[in-house]
Amino acid sequence: VHRRVFTHAPNHVLVNEYVSDAGILAHSDGDVYADDVAIITLRGGALIEFWPATGDTISDGRDDARRVSPRPVVSVYLEPRSVLMYSGDAYRLRHGIRRNDSDVITDACVNASDAGVRVGDVVKRNPAGRVSVVFVRKHRAPLNK
Repeated sequence: VHRRVFTHAPNHVLVNEYVSDAGILAHSDGDVYADDVAIITLRGGALIEFWPATGDTISDGRDDARRVSPRPVVSVYLEPRSVLMYSGDAYRLRHGIRRNDSDVITDACVNASDAGVRVGDVVKRNPAGRVSVVFVRKHRAPLNK
C-alpha cells in the first residue's frame, strides 16, 4: 500500500542528542521549512508543547532565558520509538520542550492514554538523554546572481 504521508517530500534530516534535562526553546521554524514535520524519538521520552505563534509570554520558572506562554495549546508525550507528525496550522505554532529532568502530564496532552500516562503523572526522563531524528523539507535558498 502506498501512502502519501508528506505534502512536501523531506530533503533534510536532523539528528539530535540531548542530555536528560535539556530543553528546546519555544520557537517557530517559520519559512525555512515546508510545513510538514516528522519527529522520530529513538531514546528518552519528553513532553513537547505547542503555544500560539504570537502573544504574551512568561518565564517557565526554570530558566529566565526561556519564555513561553502560560499554558500550551496542546502537548504530546514523545515516547521512545514513536513518531510525531504535524503540519499546517500546527506547524505555525511555537513548539518546545521544557528544561527539566521530568515532565508533568496535563490535560493538554492529547496522546496521554495512548502513551500509557495519565494527567498528573510525573514522567522521569531517561538519564541517558534523548535522541531524535527530524524529517523536514528545507526550502532552497535562491542563488545569488
